Amino acid sequence: MQLTAPSQVIERQLSKLTNNLLILNHENDTLHTQLKQNGFDVCTLHFDFQHHLNIPNDPTCTFGVQLTHHEPEQFDQIIVFYPKSKAFAQYLLHLAAFYLNPNGILWVVGDNRSGVKQLSKQIPDFFEPCRKLDQARHCLLFETSKQKSCIRFEMEDWFAEMMVQTPHGALSIASLPGVFSHKKLDQGTLLMLENLPKLKGRVLDFGCGYGVIACAIAKQFPHCDIEAVDINAMALESCRRTLSLNQCHGKVYPSNGLHQVDGLFDAIVSNPPFHDGIQHDLRVTKQFILDSRRCLKKNGQWQIVVNTHLKYTDIIQQAFKQSTIKAQTTQFKIFHSA
Repeated sequence: MQLTAPSQVIERQLSKLTNNLLILNHENDTLHTQLKQNGFDVCTLHFDFQHHLNIPNDPTCTFGVQLTHHEPEQFDQIIVFYPKSKAFAQYLLHLAAFYLNPNGILWVVGDNRSGVKQLSKQIPDFFEPCRKLDQARHCLLFETSKQKSCIRFEMEDWFAEMMVQTPHGALSIASLPGVFSHKKLDQGTLLMLENLPKLKGRVLDFGCGYGVIACAIAKQFPHCDIEAVDINAMALESCRRTLSLNQCHGKVYPSNGLHQVDGLFDAIVSNPPFHDGIQHDLRVTKQFILDSRRCLKKNGQWQIVVNTHLKYTDIIQQAFKQSTIKAQTTQFKIFHSA
């Protein structure tokens, strides 16, 4: 697998890396493996499950919102791959400050379009002012060092909690930085909540985000067995918290598409993603549509909400011969099959 452009910039600077190294928000490539092959002692924290699967069965790689079994100030150098979300970038920078040794080196690398150009205005005061170390492949690499300790890092501090009104009552929502529609309910999800079909049995919420659809289903149809999957660690942690806040129950776990989902469902619902990082990418949703058929019981229900400008009609008709547009606005459509 070819290195992404930000990873190629890191590759240009291998001689400047220290040995005791942590990578936060690892890219969708094998940089970790290549660094280990070059003799570096490196750990990674993946927030994207698909990216994590590129490096299987390696105990130095973690998928989640934090490292497990690591104390603060453990690493001599940390590389942060800058995300498109500024709020998530702040989370990563504070996490880096927590794990980095005193006077340890921080590198931040990102695509020029990601917002990394504004890093000097965003860097927390745990660090010295940053300087540009390299520029290539339409990416920037910045360097700084830790100037004071950050011993405390609590997940509780990063949850944004809000009350949202749904057609079936108010729900308490917990959302971490980087989760889709952080701090507000998007209009596509609201349209889905207004048009939920009657559900029973085993129900899958694909691309669950912070769990508002799963939670609404649990409240409206309490006898359903709900499973919620997402590729994003911050979303999964948010979904668990949202279910707990509303005294709802569901199985929440990571899945790359439907590959980690077992068995058949009575219903599948989704507000599916159409981005991979800063890239506009419909492949995940198109594959989900094609794979959904095999995960449904006979006469099972399938319903998704999508942006009207995204062209899914042909592939939905390919997967589901009998499908209808259940509701639509100028921005969104709900496709339903039963």
